[in-house]
Amino acid sequence: MPSVDVSDEPAARHNCVVAEHVLELTEVREPANRFVCMPKVAVQPLNIEIEVPEGETIMGAAQAQGYYWPTTCGGEGRCTSCACMVVSGMEHLSPRGRSEERVLVEERGAKILEKPIRLACQAMVAGGDVVVEKPGVRPPFELSTSS
Repeated sequence: MPSVDVSDEPAARHNCVVAEHVLELTEVREPANRFVCMPKVAVQPLNIEIEVPEGETIMGAAQAQGYYWPTTCGGEGRCTSCACMVVSGMEHLSPRGRSEERVLVEERGAKILEKPIRLACQAMVAGGDVVVEKPGVRPPFELSTSS
């Protein structure tokens, strides 16, 4: 996507060349204090909240922010070490895929599919906040600078 250099005017007109066509764009500036918020995932019992870019997995977002999330397969969806219970917001997660369901059934039995359990390495956040319960998640390692 081409970038457009914008001025400080409240509304500015710009020309962009896209696929050999000149388009005229009108930009309406939003107030500086308006932000677009990313969905959040609250993780219990650690009592943390992480921002998750749309389309990112729960575990991927936590790891990107330095949190340790239990896993034995490294996020490849082959174990259930990363499995978490979805307390709320299941509708904001991607649906379970066939491979996720197969792994859950093989590792934990068919009844697991009746519960709000997801593999955190497979559950992508899509459009809203989610609360999960996952023991074993640890905060980022912080270096202490003691004298």
